[in-house]
Amino acid sequence: MTPTAAAATARSTRCDTWALVTSIAIALPIAWGDYVHRVFSAGDTWHMHSAYWPVTGLWTLAIIAVLYLSLHVVFCSLDRSFKQSQPTSTDTSREKRQPTRASHPFAAHVAIICICWSPYLLLRFPGNLDPDTQWQLLEFYGLASRTDQHPWFDTLVFGAFWQLGKALGSFAWSLLLYEFIQMACTACTFALCIRWMHNAGLPRTLQRFTLIFAALYPAIPLFAQTMAKDMLFAWPYLLFLLCLAEAARTRGAAFASWRFVGAFGVVTCLMMLTKKTGLYIAVISCIVLIAYIWWWSRRDQRQPHAFTRAIAMLCAALALVGGVWQHVALPAMGVQPGPSKETMSIITQQTALYIAWHGDEMSDEDWQTVSDVFTDAHNLGTVYDPYRADATKDSWVSNAPSAAKWRFLRWYAATMLRNPGVFFISWGATALPLLYPDTTTQADESFVSYRNNLPAASTSPSAIGSEAYLCWQTGDTTADSLARVQALMRSSYRPAWAARIADSFDTAYAWLEHYTPVLFIKATFTTWIPLICAAYCLRRRNGLGLVMLVPAFVTLATLAAAAIVLPRYLVASVYALPLALAAAVAR
Repeated sequence: MTPTAAAATARSTRCDTWALVTSIAIALPIAWGDYVHRVFSAGDTWHMHSAYWPVTGLWTLAIIAVLYLSLHVVFCSLDRSFKQSQPTSTDTSREKRQPTRASHPFAAHVAIICICWSPYLLLRFPGNLDPDTQWQLLEFYGLASRTDQHPWFDTLVFGAFWQLGKALGSFAWSLLLYEFIQMACTACTFALCIRWMHNAGLPRTLQRFTLIFAALYPAIPLFAQTMAKDMLFAWPYLLFLLCLAEAARTRGAAFASWRFVGAFGVVTCLMMLTKKTGLYIAVISCIVLIAYIWWWSRRDQRQPHAFTRAIAMLCAALALVGGVWQHVALPAMGVQPGPSKETMSIITQQTALYIAWHGDEMSDEDWQTVSDVFTDAHNLGTVYDPYRADATKDSWVSNAPSAAKWRFLRWYAATMLRNPGVFFISWGATALPLLYPDTTTQADESFVSYRNNLPAASTSPSAIGSEAYLCWQTGDTTADSLARVQALMRSSYRPAWAARIADSFDTAYAWLEHYTPVLFIKATFTTWIPLICAAYCLRRRNGLGLVMLVPAFVTLATLAAAAIVLPRYLVASVYALPLALAAAVAR
């Protein structure tokens, strides 16, 4: 055997550490998710059987083995591709990584994506509307108290389109025009991703995949045609990822252009304005980027502007959004801050499950501590829904005294240390779609999709129920309140012919989900692919790829703390899939 062949054999028999670590990181949460799912499944007692854990251990090891072999093959294949395409020059100076400009069929890609999406204009004519958006419209027109619980910037955007529809004689125009513009913006953003991949010299296969994925994956146009805060957030999020990737790829050289600094700052502000979690994603990602630029600047002192301009951009965005917008503009418009209950989802769920399972062990002092911060503490165990925290978080008293909140948090921490299993099971149930290939717990929202939320006609049960619920939320259920809600909503409803088409499409989409579930599993987009890409970046010691993946993991953390993992919360993760793959092969 030649020395070269011997070395190749040694490499193939050596344990692939990162493939093994990734396999374990995927398989163990699946096993845990299976247990949690069975705990809350009515009539399922298999998890109580003495053989459950040995059997679970065996199939978990089988999953680890299959994943390990698959990832090892993929990683070795990528290694060979990198070795074959390795440039002859070893010069890694900043000049070799300047922003590039190359000819690219941007307009053609936008046209292809829009043509492929055009049938959805008919399938869900005149568009789609999220229930939260309906509430935001009530706030915009003064039919509900103005708060920033749902970002007020989004409320202003939706209200502006509603005003435009009113001027044109029908709110159906509001949805249709918004649908056209948002789909065009989203298509352009995907085309920009392909252009960036082209300019960065990434594989053509990845560019083609991005085009096919954007044009043909059915959930994307369903998201893009919907008037909702998560969809309005998703394409600025993708633009933010592009700016982050370009700044990291050029090791800060992109900041030499003030136009780039301005564009990065604008998309950062847009991301923070359109969704609450955008602030965390922007700040953490930019801090990591600044640290990455600083690390490279120690080797190359010829472009000191990169580090300072990156810091200035982030500080300016924070000052505009966190300072001027939050503390000047919103109060001037009479908008109140959102309630603190939105950050308490996990804690309220864990408390409710503890009460449901161990309430009889609580002392009078314990009950008093919990009652000080919940409106109906004794009923928490009854309203507890393992997969959705809305009922428990709505019981949280946002304006409770600080002393009562601190007393409760001390009780919570002590109780969690005594009963860690209850608390981990509760969190596992709420975050189940991030850990486990869940296909049942949220009914038709268990997959990556977006349901038809727009009522069919003013006399349909869905319309009547939606209008009554909106009135109930406002606290005014009088006939006058109902009439105002109807005047604001009814002309936007789907015509009867369009409703029949939409229902037929929903049936076909449900059939597709049922027979190809692997394409629509939530954890694929939020957890598994980012983990695999990060593992390969660590294997190659690819700092650029790791920087590009920071937003994906911050997004995952925000989803893990959410009240429920709805499909619309995953829009940004779905859109970002091609860039996550790009991170693995970026250099």
